[in-house]
Amino acid sequence: MRLLRKNIVISVVALIIGVSLFYNCSSSVPQKEIGEVDTELIYTDEVRLNVNKIYSWINAMPGVKPRFNVTGELEILENSNYELEYIKIVKVTILQDQKLVYIFTPTIKEEFQGDKKSIIFSTIRGLLLNAALDQKKSIDISINFDDGSTTFNYIINNVPIEKAL
Repeated sequence: MRLLRKNIVISVVALIIGVSLFYNCSSSVPQKEIGEVDTELIYTDEVRLNVNKIYSWINAMPGVKPRFNVTGELEILENSNYELEYIKIVKVTILQDQKLVYIFTPTIKEEFQGDKKSIIFSTIRGLLLNAALDQKKSIDISINFDDGSTTFNYIINNVPIEKAL
C-alpha cells in the first residue's frame, strides 16, 4: 500500500513538472498563415534632416600647431519622433574605418525657419591632431541629438579631410 501511494505521488509530481515545462516552453505568438507577408519600414532614420554643408580640414598654417576642424550646416525637419523646438546637438563623434578618432561637444548656432530648424555646428578652436587620424582618408561623422526625453543619432559618411596650408 505504501509503495502504491509513493508511486502515485511520484507520478503526480512528474505530471505536474511535465505540464509546467510544456506550458512554459509553448509560444503565445500567433503563427502566420501561408502567403501572409509582414511589411517592414525601410526608411529608419531617427532624425529627418538635410545636410546643407559639411567640411573637415586640418589647419596647418605656419606658426601654429596643426589642428583638426569640423563644421557643418544642417536643417532639421519636423517629425513626430521628436520636439523640433527642443532638439539640439549634444555630441559629435568622428570615426575613421569604423574606429573612434574624436568625440567633442561643438559650438552651435540655431535658427527657426517655420517647420524646420537650421543648425550650424563647429569645433571650438580645432582639435589637436590625433595619431589615429589618417589625413588621407575620409571620415564619418556621427551626430547625437537630444530633445530632452530621447537621444537620436545621425551619421554622415565619407566626408573628405582637406588641408589648409
